[in-house]
Amino acid sequence: MISFFGPSYDIDFKGWTVKGNITEWNYTIKDSNNNLIAKISKELFNLTDTYSIDVVNPYDALAVLLFVIAIDAEKCTRE
Repeated sequence: MISFFGPSYDIDFKGWTVKGNITEWNYTIKDSNNNLIAKISKELFNLTDTYSIDVVNPYDALAVLLFVIAIDAEKCTRE
């Protein structure tokens, strides 16, 4: 779902929710209890899309990476 204030994705995986800012470059992933799973921010001034991904629990790192790739792919298809 895209709103005026930024993207919001409801993910059918462990009850995770992704919320981003108006630029769609920085966002967080939280669980159903509003606990932070990961914080993602796009690094500017690179020749390619480069993201900084901070994952709270290393066990969730692969799933978080997959979501970052999926969200980036979705954004690229809109442009």
